[in-house]
Amino acid sequence: MSARLDRTAHHLNLDLGCVTITHPFHPYSGQTFEVLKTRRVSNQETVLVKGGISGTFAIPLSWTDRIRPMDYHSELRLAPDLFPELLSTLQRLETEHQQQ
Repeated sequence: MSARLDRTAHHLNLDLGCVTITHPFHPYSGQTFEVLKTRRVSNQETVLVKGGISGTFAIPLSWTDRIRPMDYHSELRLAPDLFPELLSTLQRLETEHQQQ
């Protein structure tokens, strides 16, 4: 048995929202669809949406507006207490750039 993430809106009585397809070459690019199920297939997050010719279709999550950057790790987010140091560094870089 393979391990995979399965969340079904119907089964759990959840609203999984909608996704807009953002992949530029997908025939439904720019269109929004209701999410029926999310799952991981071959280590890729996929959503099953309502719509299309057959009534439903699956699409990689990375082809939607819910894309997560590669190697996304929430612990890598900038902590608020580092903002002053970041601001100082950016100001220093701007000054150095203007002097060139």
